[in-house]
Amino acid sequence: MSKAHYFASSISKLAAAIIFQLVILCNPVYSGNQSIQNSHVSIISSNSQSISLIFEPGDVAVEQVVEDGNATNRFSLPNEGHTNDYGFPQLPSVTRIVVVPPSAGLNFTFETGEPRIVQSETPPMICKEAQASNIDRSIPALASTYPPVVAQMSEPFIIRGVRMVKVTTYPVRFDPKDNTYMHYDNIETEVHFTDAEP
Repeated sequence: MSKAHYFASSISKLAAAIIFQLVILCNPVYSGNQSIQNSHVSIISSNSQSISLIFEPGDVAVEQVVEDGNATNRFSLPNEGHTNDYGFPQLPSVTRIVVVPPSAGLNFTFETGEPRIVQSETPPMICKEAQASNIDRSIPALASTYPPVVAQMSEPFIIRGVRMVKVTTYPVRFDPKDNTYMHYDNIETEVHFTDAEP
């Protein structure tokens, strides 16, 4: 085997391994007749027309940390991520990858009950993870509730011929006008498959 062929083969295997790990770590769920459950997300229905998931984050941990001499609230949820928009609050996010039909249109909806309101004079920790595009940017004051939505679906993407979307929910949101945190104990989402052009 030539060095070039061996190198190309090694790169191909490495890429496949990375993709496999990405899919596993993001806990993919598939449309079809099955029931998959973990500590925060369950499939409540799945068929050829739609897939519905319920997000139940449970107790979100919060601790006070000092940043630049000021107290802030740091929220976390075990084995889940957080928002990472530079200059905005760093709050928990729960994301799952959903495998969807290759040629269907997709319509996303969600429902949630009234949030639990927690008043606090301590602001949330701000995301300051620097990227090349924002190293020198100043951080403006937050003007409206963040994240702006409770749940959202990404644009479809394809990995190794499989079409997928990311469904993300935000169990804690912050309203800077009232200094309140809104906690959502359950969020039901649905990806409905339509006849529209994908």
